[in-house]
Amino acid sequence: IPLSMDLTDSEQERQAFDISELLLDLYPLEDELERVSSRIVNEHRKYPVILHLALKLALSKQSLKSISAPIFNSFIVAMYNEHNRIRTNIEHPAGEDFLRRKVSQLNWLFEGEIDKNWELIFVDDGCPEKSGDIATAIIQQENFNNVRVLFLADGIEEGASVTKDLYSTSDSQKGGSIQYGMWSAIQEHRRDGRHIVFFTDSDLSTNIAQAGLLLNQLE
Repeated sequence: IPLSMDLTDSEQERQAFDISELLLDLYPLEDELERVSSRIVNEHRKYPVILHLALKLALSKQSLKSISAPIFNSFIVAMYNEHNRIRTNIEHPAGEDFLRRKVSQLNWLFEGEIDKNWELIFVDDGCPEKSGDIATAIIQQENFNNVRVLFLADGIEEGASVTKDLYSTSDSQKGGSIQYGMWSAIQEHRRDGRHIVFFTDSDLSTNIAQAGLLLNQLE
């Protein structure tokens, strides 16, 4: 394992997932895994970043399994000038392929769960480079059925209550799109269990497969 980690490298992320699966096999009990994690954290400089991430991912998945079902999770991502980062690094040097990567992260976390489901909502907050249209094209290409795109401009035009103080997307900065995305998610009230709404950035600085840790704390 390399000592450092390139967050844009999908192979290194896959390595973290593989190590997480190994850790879950070796330490099936939460207290065992917590003890390993404490030792690694206390001597963090001795261990590769990928191992640190793998431990968090393993604890996240373990935490998710311990939560009572049903539960539905909405993840909101704001987008502005993400037209390069949303592409693969073959398509553009700054490409991170973050849409597919986030789907992959959530697929890994929720794999095998029956009554714990998720959706991913990207919100274009007036991007002049049409980030929302690019995201829509990727979703259609990959046939992602639980990923969608919203446009803050539509919410303003329709007079959605959460956008009442906005006259254009330029009034929003980032906050308006996050609020609109979260508001839109909760309009679809789900009566079959709890509904948790998250927001996260579009870049890959945080692997959202760690969300099980947050869910556990919220419960």
